Amino acid sequence: MFYLGFKADGSITLSEKQAAACEVMLFALASNSSALYEELMNKGLINESFGYEQLEGPGYNGLMFSGESKDPQAVADIIKSYISDMRKNGLGAEEFEIAKKAVYAEYASYLNSVSSIGSALISCAFTGRELFKTIDEVAQMKIEDANEMLRFLLDPENCTISVIKGGE
Repeated sequence: MFYLGFKADGSITLSEKQAAACEVMLFALASNSSALYEELMNKGLINESFGYEQLEGPGYNGLMFSGESKDPQAVADIIKSYISDMRKNGLGAEEFEIAKKAVYAEYASYLNSVSSIGSALISCAFTGRELFKTIDEVAQMKIEDANEMLRFLLDPENCTISVIKGGE
C-alpha cells in the first residue's frame, strides 16, 4: 500500500470556488477515466484500489493519492510527471469538461441521500463553506480555475511517499 502526499499552504482555507476547482482538477487528473489512471493500470502498477482525496483543516492542506502497487515508487514518479506536465500545459479542455460534469453530477447525487447531505453539511461546518454555493461554483467553473488549483495544491517538489509493505 502506498500514499503519495502533496503538502499545500495550510494557512489558507479554500473558498467554495477553490474547493470546487480542486475536486474538478483531481477528477480530471486521477479519476478512473483519466489518462493517468489508464497508464498506471495498463502498466500493471495499480489496481482498482487507487484513489485520491483532499485533506483540509485548521493549519493543514494536502492531497493524497493512494492504492496498492508492486512498485509504488514507479507510481509516484508517473504521478509527479503527469502533474509537472499539467502544471506546465494546463488541463485539456475536453478532460476539464468531462470532470466538471462528473463532479456536478456527484454533488447533485448527494442531494438524493439524507446521510450524504448530513456528511456534506458536517464537512461544510468544519471548513466554513456552504454546500449549495460549492455546487453553484462547479456549474460556473472555468478551466483557469482548475488550473490555478493544480498549480497551488500540487507541487511535485513538495511531496512524499509512504509505503506499507505486506508480510512475506
